[in-house]
Amino acid sequence: RIFGPDLNVLAQLSDTVLTVLESIKGTEIELDALTALRKSSVLNIIPDKAKLNAYGLHLDDANLLIETAMAGQHVGSFYSDNWRYPIVVRIAEEHRNSLAQIRNIPLALPDGGSIVLSDIASFSQDTQVTTISHSNGKRYAGLSINLDGRDVQTIVQEAKTKIATQVTIPKGYTLDWGGQFENLHNAQQKLMIII
Repeated sequence: RIFGPDLNVLAQLSDTVLTVLESIKGTEIELDALTALRKSSVLNIIPDKAKLNAYGLHLDDANLLIETAMAGQHVGSFYSDNWRYPIVVRIAEEHRNSLAQIRNIPLALPDGGSIVLSDIASFSQDTQVTTISHSNGKRYAGLSINLDGRDVQTIVQEAKTKIATQVTIPKGYTLDWGGQFENLHNAQQKLMIII
């Protein structure tokens, strides 16, 4: 795990460390399925309060429209035998992935008629970190190292050496080794106490 405060720095460090670890023979490195930082395309819809006021609308009206269209709004349930199925209203998947369709979602005016969402909001597409993992209140990026014919101890020692010489870890960022290596380290500590 790579711990640190800035998500973009964490993502960059994760990619750099991944490249270094891939050069170690006997390992298969991948972004951890659950804890890796993931970047995804994100659509930002920013309502314009002045335009909302000009049409006699509230920010809640725009937010409810966007939430209903994109995430869906539970409107009831359908019962069949002993099963209950929720009824959710939202726009179809192919329209949710089209910026032109989203811009043209109609919004009812209080005095009748309608306008489209683009009349009261601006749109931008961006790539942002969408998966953030925390441990003990700190953000981290997780990498998974799978072994192929080598022991944990020598691979971790080689990995630590390569990372120390090839990667500059900024102040405020730390690396933590867990999993089988952590179990091995704990077992060695207990064995030393016993001996």
